[in-house]
Amino acid sequence: MKKGITIQEAAKEIMRQSQAKADYLVSTANLHMETCDGAPTLRLLDNSGIDRVEPLDILTTAHRQMGSHLNIPWKYYERMLQDNIDLLAQNVNTWLQQGAEQRMIRTIDGQVRAFLSNRYRRIDNIDIARITLPIIQEMPDAIYESCNLSDDYMYIKVVNPRLTAEVVPGDIVQAGVVISNSETGQGAVCVQPAVHRSALPGPGPGHGRRPDGAGRDAGGGALFQGLPVLCGGRRACPPAVRKAGLPPYRSGGGK
Repeated sequence: MKKGITIQEAAKEIMRQSQAKADYLVSTANLHMETCDGAPTLRLLDNSGIDRVEPLDILTTAHRQMGSHLNIPWKYYERMLQDNIDLLAQNVNTWLQQGAEQRMIRTIDGQVRAFLSNRYRRIDNIDIARITLPIIQEMPDAIYESCNLSDDYMYIKVVNPRLTAEVVPGDIVQAGVVISNSETGQGAVCVQPAVHRSALPGPGPGHGRRPDGAGRDAGGGALFQGLPVLCGGRRACPPAVRKAGLPPYRSGGGK
């Protein structure tokens, strides 16, 4: 995971990933796991048995999703992955041929990163960034509090120091927005209000409160007036988001 990166670094990496990834709809009958240099790889074949791409390494999330889909308990799957890859390949290949069905194989940098249903609705990080970041840039003095990017998750937290409220005497919070997404089926796309405390208050009425939370924790909706929140839970999205084609709900089902 790329932790604590700047928004410029995050944008650059999101762009790089968008160009380095590819998705394939493949029948499980045309998937084959084999061992290469002591590690499992996945071959994607066409109906003639020809490789569509070079054999792909498999990331942990994809391993977990394959095991779940094939009803192989993860503890046993992991033991084979660590101690007997040939046995793992035999198990996986046997069950892939049973009741063949279409699956979505999401890849990046020559690696399988997700093994998903062909009904999985793809909402990529670059799509979210293209919609949300220009709106945030219009917020005067907006601060990117944190940006994290991993194989599975994107997380961006933005704080607007112009929108503040005093929850209890001495407990000052700032309005913000959290943007998160997973391209591998590990979580829904979500853009929602958040509150931020630059420092936890000392002993007193506000002591012990968690430093961040949803907007309702701030004790009222006035804190978020004017904050460009795109989607939150199942609330309707504003016209700009609907026009861009994003759904007015948390998406990412159909794993």
